[in-house]
Amino acid sequence: MPALPSAGHRVYFTTAAELAAKCHKAALEGRWASIMRFFAGPRLLVIDELGYLPLPDDGASAMFQVINQRYPKSSTILTTNVGIVKAHLFRRTRARCWRNFTGSAATLCRRCCG
Repeated sequence: MPALPSAGHRVYFTTAAELAAKCHKAALEGRWASIMRFFAGPRLLVIDELGYLPLPDDGASAMFQVINQRYPKSSTILTTNVGIVKAHLFRRTRARCWRNFTGSAATLCRRCCG
């Protein structure tokens, strides 16, 4: 990743819990569009610790919306220390995505959430 910033590309690193907390706070303060623009900006967004802490319903939805808006034009990396044996833990997040989104967004959800 050091090559991206040195080449002039913006990179932002955050944890899944931090992303959810920032989105939640922005929603409460009426800054939802602003936080979505913030997360849409970097050429590469790295979201770490996915599955380390459970995300609340609004947190999982916010993370999906961030990924969904970035999907057509920017790259996003999701990292987790949860092994394939515990992949079933992401089903709850996937179910939330399916309830809230349809069509190509649901296809994206299958890619990002299991």
